Order: sequence, then C-alpha cells, then structure tokens
Amino acid sequence: MSAYPERDLLKIVLDRHFDDRDDFAVLEAGCGSRSHVPIPGAPRVTGIDISEKQLARNGDLDQRICGDLQTYPLAEGQTDCAICWDVLEHLPAPGKALENLVRATRQNGLIVISVPNRNSLKGFITRFTPHWFHIAVYRFLFGDRDAGKGDRAPFKTFLKPDISPARMRAFAKTQGLEEALFLLYTCPMVKEGPARAPKLFFFYHLLIGALKVLSLGRYDANLTDMLVVWRKPQAAALTFARNSDSTFRAASTILVPGPKIAATPAASSAG
Repeated sequence: MSAYPERDLLKIVLDRHFDDRDDFAVLEAGCGSRSHVPIPGAPRVTGIDISEKQLARNGDLDQRICGDLQTYPLAEGQTDCAICWDVLEHLPAPGKALENLVRATRQNGLIVISVPNRNSLKGFITRFTPHWFHIAVYRFLFGDRDAGKGDRAPFKTFLKPDISPARMRAFAKTQGLEEALFLLYTCPMVKEGPARAPKLFFFYHLLIGALKVLSLGRYDANLTDMLVVWRKPQAAALTFARNSDSTFRAASTILVPGPKIAATPAASSAG
C-alpha cells in the first residue's frame, strides 16, 4: 500500500471491473482542469464542469460539456463509469446531481464518489466558518497565494446533509445500487498538516483525541473524507424526483471534441 491507501483500494476496484476492457465511456462530473482518478485502459472521457476555463485546461478529455451537474440533462445510460471527485460538497442541491449521475450510468456501470465527511471535525469546521477563512487557510497554511482568485480553489462549500455517510448509503439503497466500496479515511491535507503547522495540528489532534474518549471510542472525528463506489445492477429499480421545469434544465452548454490524452495518476487533492 502507498501513503494513500484509499486510492490503492479504488484502483483495485476499477482494475477488476474494467479488466481487459478498452472500449468504454467515462464521465468526469465536475472535472475542473484535471482528471482525479486514473482509469485503466483507454476509455472515452467526457467532462462536465460549470467553468469553461477549467474545461479548456483539462487535456484528459475527449468531450467537454459546460453545464451545471445539478440541472444539465445528461443522456440516460451514456457512461460506464461516472466519477465525481470532491464536487458534491460545493453544490446547494447535491441530491439532484446524484440522481443525474445514476441516470447517466449504464447498467453494470460504476459510480465513484469522493466527498468530505460532514460529520468529521474538519467537516464541522468547514460548515461553520466563512468562505474567507477557507481562502486564508489555503493561502497561509498551504502556501497557495492565488487561492480564491478567479476560478481557483477553494470554492464555496455547502456540505449539505444529503451527502452525509448515512444519507449516501440510504440514497444508494433507494436507487437499487450495489456498494462495491465504502471507506471513511483521513485526507492528505490533514495527514500533511502537522508538517506544515505543528502547533495548530497539535491542538487539532488533541481535540480529536478528546472527542474519541468522550464518545467511548465510537466517534473518530479524524475520518475527514468518504469514498464510495456503487455498481448499477442490470435490473436496478431507479427512482428519480424529476421536475420537468427545473431539475434537468440545462445551464449554458458547450459540447466540443478535445484531443485524447491518456489519463495519468492525479496528485492528491485537498478536500
């Protein structure tokens, strides 16, 4: 295992599912300027993002869609693997985005979701601090002086209840999805934190330990992120709460071909 076992486990799941397959489609939902998950083989990759500038910088895409994942009418059954990496926390209606991804995934396809754990200490801090504080953390703690400028992270974060671990599992059950992987883990930002700000993270981990003791070991507030992989079975009983007027109304859309560049392992992204 590497320093990031969550990515190792994801690679095992993807390699097994797409073993000896080259001709399949991948949808990167909220892809931004780079792809986040190395996919085996040589799939056709479509990316959807609300930022035209981010899409233009992403060289891993065959097709680009500029639109809102919550409302853009993705074609039903268009992809064999839908990937949504650190995106849902930035949406005011993540449930609509999830329904859209399930709708777009073919039977026997995979849906890969990475999202912060809103019930962790990091999740609580994120939810109850203003956006300017998040920008300051990126600039002064992680050294990104351009954070928050233009279309650069961090982006406004909502962390709605729909993406809590319990709600996500309940959603999968109602949609008839099979759970191929469910993992709560500590994100790279927190793992690397003590080296960047020893005093700050000393108190952070002191609080983590106190919460674990007070909960008699039942609550680990340091499990900052969640990774799930769902499989859409052949005869899934899907239910969609559709609103014909707004749920699948497209935002500004652009669909253009892009040069094919094989996906490469992405650097760890801070949740």
